[in-house]
Amino acid sequence: EATVTIKANEIGRTTTVIDGVTYNIVCDEPATVNDKTTLSTDAQVAERTYLEKDYPEGTFAKSGIAEAIAKAKEVAQKEKVTKLEIKEADALKKALGKLDEVKASGKTEVQTKIAQAAEKKEADYTKESWANFAKAKRDAEMAFASETATAKQLKDAADALDIAMKALEAKKPDNNNDNNNGNNGNNN
Repeated sequence: EATVTIKANEIGRTTTVIDGVTYNIVCDEPATVNDKTTLSTDAQVAERTYLEKDYPEGTFAKSGIAEAIAKAKEVAQKEKVTKLEIKEADALKKALGKLDEVKASGKTEVQTKIAQAAEKKEADYTKESWANFAKAKRDAEMAFASETATAKQLKDAADALDIAMKALEAKKPDNNNDNNNGNNGNNN
């Protein structure tokens, strides 16, 4: 028979092996009303603020945000909740972090496309293709500067600028300025 004393500094789960036997150890205590209220508020704010339509297709689902919100709301509504349940339901913060990373990467993508666009010179391209490109560049710059631009708006702006850059048509050489003065090489 063995006596094991474990001092836990934080709420959580761990596994330990003693004399070849694996023990699952849970350190937990009842959650406070404040813990539940905070979790519930976080879920409600996330549900109103992070909307699927604001992110590129598939990104929202990959983040696990819908499941995290549902779990947080479920735990917050329980009559008796432990701190460990609150901690485990707080996957919400991780999912929100993933969505914030998507938005940050969208800003970076737009910034990169704007830098590439800045290297283009109007004199090198046809008027029509330059007009489309200039509009896409302005739109991308506005999206980049906006504090309220969604991840989807950022991605759409970067994609539109990329397409406009690829669609730029080089001006054709001016045939009137070659050295034969239009006489097909005859100097008579």
